[in-house]
Amino acid sequence: ATDPSLDDDSYDDNEPLFDLSSSNNTQWVYTASTKFYDPDRPDAPGGWSPVLERAGDVSATYAVKENAESGDAAMGGIMGSYYKNGAWQSETGKAGWILQCPGGFSEVTMTGRKYLTVTGRFPAKAGLQRSADGATWYSVYNESAPGTLSSWSSFTRTAVSVATTSKHLFFGLQGTVTKATSALAMIEGLTGTVKFYTTNLPSGALLGETGNFSLDLEFSNKETSDSILLDYPMVLNTAVDLDGELFTVTYDGANMSDAMRLNDEGRSVWIRLIPGTNTLELTSPDAGTLTVDLRWYRRRL
Repeated sequence: ATDPSLDDDSYDDNEPLFDLSSSNNTQWVYTASTKFYDPDRPDAPGGWSPVLERAGDVSATYAVKENAESGDAAMGGIMGSYYKNGAWQSETGKAGWILQCPGGFSEVTMTGRKYLTVTGRFPAKAGLQRSADGATWYSVYNESAPGTLSSWSSFTRTAVSVATTSKHLFFGLQGTVTKATSALAMIEGLTGTVKFYTTNLPSGALLGETGNFSLDLEFSNKETSDSILLDYPMVLNTAVDLDGELFTVTYDGANMSDAMRLNDEGRSVWIRLIPGTNTLELTSPDAGTLTVDLRWYRRRL
């Protein structure tokens, strides 16, 4: 076995975004050195999906801390009043991120920050929501409006239980930012741990090796130099049948003609027999124990 990254051009597209050292089948952990979303690999495993519903041109989602041109990874949402027709307009909608799991979630821990520029303009829902069907949503928790305007306020959510029927999570802002000059509300997640409902997680077991053997042999007529070569991995105690009249090869009843070749593909028959004595030989580098049953009949014209 070799490192798949050496010969798989799409390897990076398949690498999960969450932290592999602390994540496992029961939880995904997002740290300061990982990403919630990668715009260059939007379908990477473990990625949250952006959701944006807006009327104006201010509300948005972003994946970089403080929506800066550069910085640490984050998943953030912005909602704000927008200027149109010479006046400020109220914004109603949502800006955030969705994570889905068909088996359901059980617990979420999140650290993040919030931001507000105008008093009383923070959306009613700012935090985490859950849904069983992706259509009806329930609040898991809501962050209150920041106490200090135009300054980032940190929040830390320790483990919050989620109903195990929840197959969708939404983190972000939803509601209304009533019209005001440059009213802007923001929320962003910086780290997180998402735990799954373990009862619904698929499981598997590696069973013992099935007894098998690689069939590698040559069946030939020494008098004509005709030969058939067979190369096929077989389970023990199964039969391989060669039918020289129908030109078929079957293994346990299944067609395996591709495993056979002739030393002369131009022959119209597999093994030619000459009048009198024919010497049939079976050779193999490691044939083990084989039972060979040869059948023939005299043709009558």
